[in-house]
Amino acid sequence: MSTVAVLGGGIAGLSSAYFLSRLPLTNISKIVVIEGSNRLGGWIQSERLQDGTVFEGGPRSFRFGGKVEAKTLELIEMLGLQNDVLSVPREKMVRRLYYGGKLKVFPTDFDKWTLATTTFKGVMKDRWMLTRKEDESVKSFIEKRFGSSPEIMAFVESMFRGIYASSYDNISHKFSMLGKSESKSLIHLTQKMAEAKKELLNSDSELVRQAAKENWEIYGLRKGTGQIVDGLVEALEQNSKVEILTNTPIDSMDLNSSLATLRSKEKEIVQADHVMSTVLSKNLSSILPAQHHELGGFLSSIPTVSVVVVNLVYDQDLEEVPQGFGHLLPASEDPPILGVVYDSRVFPEQGPVNTTRLTVMLGGAWMKELVERVGSLNDESVLNLTKETLHKQMNITASPVHTKVHYQMDCIPQHTVGHSQLLKHIYSYIDEHQLPLRLGGCSYREIGVTGIICDSLKEALSLHHQIENKR
Repeated sequence: MSTVAVLGGGIAGLSSAYFLSRLPLTNISKIVVIEGSNRLGGWIQSERLQDGTVFEGGPRSFRFGGKVEAKTLELIEMLGLQNDVLSVPREKMVRRLYYGGKLKVFPTDFDKWTLATTTFKGVMKDRWMLTRKEDESVKSFIEKRFGSSPEIMAFVESMFRGIYASSYDNISHKFSMLGKSESKSLIHLTQKMAEAKKELLNSDSELVRQAAKENWEIYGLRKGTGQIVDGLVEALEQNSKVEILTNTPIDSMDLNSSLATLRSKEKEIVQADHVMSTVLSKNLSSILPAQHHELGGFLSSIPTVSVVVVNLVYDQDLEEVPQGFGHLLPASEDPPILGVVYDSRVFPEQGPVNTTRLTVMLGGAWMKELVERVGSLNDESVLNLTKETLHKQMNITASPVHTKVHYQMDCIPQHTVGHSQLLKHIYSYIDEHQLPLRLGGCSYREIGVTGIICDSLKEALSLHHQIENKR
């Protein structure tokens, strides 16, 4: 009988353990989830104030679009949370850029003829371009097709600053939507997305069918993103084969082809036949034994960025905040400011009426510039810069009645140019040494919550198949 250790109690670790626990555990005696801190959920950090206001320190919504994203809705149904889903259809997802010193709706407030002709030419260029085998940055990929339009380049740059908190000059095209879809062209991608929607309309999941029919762009949960974490924890705690350990930082691991021994402060925590690591790759690297220093080197070379997240609540419905999701901005406008989310416009149900909730994201790859700007990184200096930013970009002069600053250190791994080759080295080493180690979480293949949940399902199914076929 096998013991499975899951390293990390974030969304990747909890969903991996949950999916595995739902399968027939004929040859699995125990699943142990090990979290180093005193809380579960990882970067998902939802806080609910007494008046019902929801503060999100990390992800605040889930994206819907294809079969990958549909797995999160299926999970929500499994956990019985479908009645708490808050949907946002595509037509309400107004996207804005702070560009040229002004807030502008994209593409409405830009030259439509120029955008249309540039887009058409870019799609035609893409259709006849040979797919490159070597890697390239998102910026390089977009520039070859749409580089004649500074507005399109600014929009794409802003989107990747919002997703990766980094420059699109660094992020690998292979880990963008087109790259991961393995589509032959932008036209092919559009066709695949249309086909996927047809499949979703016929899904076995009632919630997935509803989302596809109503054209959801994003959705959330009434009590915040953390509600999915609470649901997973509750379900896992009801399973007698699952054990969850918190306040248990693993600082060393003996690892050979048949067994892994995990220790915390020199005390043995568990001996596992299989380890599923969902912690940051560099954290996994730090606990590997010396004989696997080559693997450790690969793992530690995946960079990360840190993000400062500021929640603000105003005791009035600010007319300065327009309808829509929020706004992003290219680095040329203000490098350390990544964007602003209009929380009370997106999910008005997550707070009292006649109030305004905003979230400002700062830092990322421009953390050095942020520190230089504020002098000392603390709540007071960050809040002062946040208020200045909201005044400059949105003309907000009112004072917030509630604020909270979150320092999310090393929260977003960077899938930079060459990342796919690095993953080949990592997986080849694990296979060649026949290590009982699987990798999940945001360091390797996905960074978004919905992508990570789908990836967790795939890893759980693969591990279960391996264990069952080995006996």
